[in-house]
Amino acid sequence: MSSLPTRFDHLQINVANPEFYQALFAALGARAVSESSQASGYKIGDVTIWVIWAERKYQEHLFHRKAIGLNHLSFELPSRRAVDKFTRDFVIPRQAVLLYESPRLFPEYGVSHYAAYFEDPSRVKLEVFAKK
Repeated sequence: MSSLPTRFDHLQINVANPEFYQALFAALGARAVSESSQASGYKIGDVTIWVIWAERKYQEHLFHRKAIGLNHLSFELPSRRAVDKFTRDFVIPRQAVLLYESPRLFPEYGVSHYAAYFEDPSRVKLEVFAKK
């Protein structure tokens, strides 16, 4: 079978806390492409991330990154300073749980991989990182 030319287009995430994601994508400089009472779409580069409000009956089931499915969402920032600023200005004021004693270097992902890992209010793992 021959391969087809392709590109990654979009991701959809169901959430119990849309306000957190509205603030997250604003802080990351994402462009809102759609907003309604039940969903929002944000463009980062060529990828669109759709944030869908989970129905109340599904909101009691917290996410766990070690279960089958999504592990985390990762966003590259331009510098370590930007990672530290994002952590200080976005993560800490929202009392999001910082993971792995971050932000710090993670040499196992590359000699200069500097990252902050944190959880949204439903425990979805998020990462901001810089390569330099």
